Amino acid sequence: TGVRILPLSITLVIAAIGLWALARLARPLTPKRIALLVAMTSGLIATILLPPARDLFALDFPTPIVLVASAGIVVFAGVLLESMTRLLEAGGPRFRGQSPLLA
Repeated sequence: TGVRILPLSITLVIAAIGLWALARLARPLTPKRIALLVAMTSGLIATILLPPARDLFALDFPTPIVLVASAGIVVFAGVLLESMTRLLEAGGPRFRGQSPLLA
């Protein structure tokens, strides 16, 4: 069963980072964009909490230490996403739409 705990933690990390990026891209939040975020989050939560869906995707709940590590990865990625976005926005129009590494 040790191998089966990793897919759920990996799924949680990737989905949480994806939802964070979606929320960032959806700004400014309008009722339709909020509905999209709620629908995506609800689908993820339903997949995790409903036993038939967990069995379909062969997902088991990870150990607490794996959950803590996964949360740390998500927070780190979110902070990096937010800080890089703000850095690029503060750079003015020169950096919008292109990578500052290629400029």
